[in-house]
Amino acid sequence: MSLLERTLPANLYPITHLLPTGQLILNLNNNATIYDHVANQEYLLPNVPYAVRTYPASAANWMLPLTVANKWLATVMYCGGCVGRLAQILI
Repeated sequence: MSLLERTLPANLYPITHLLPTGQLILNLNNNATIYDHVANQEYLLPNVPYAVRTYPASAANWMLPLTVANKWLATVMYCGGCVGRLAQILI
């Protein structure tokens, strides 16, 4: 995975959520991607703005409930992370 190469050194503990499609959304350092493990394909997403959100600057994260009312739309939220000196070292 090229995502692992691009996100050193802050990629040891990725934030990962399983999507309704069976793909994974991964957040490492300040990067995000959707990974299809069956096809071994990455779909790059825009960089996560403002902060590094993975260990050692972990952010709280969650996926909102999937319901019929929201047509099973997956929405992932991040709160926190690290800006400043630690983020500069990690990026």
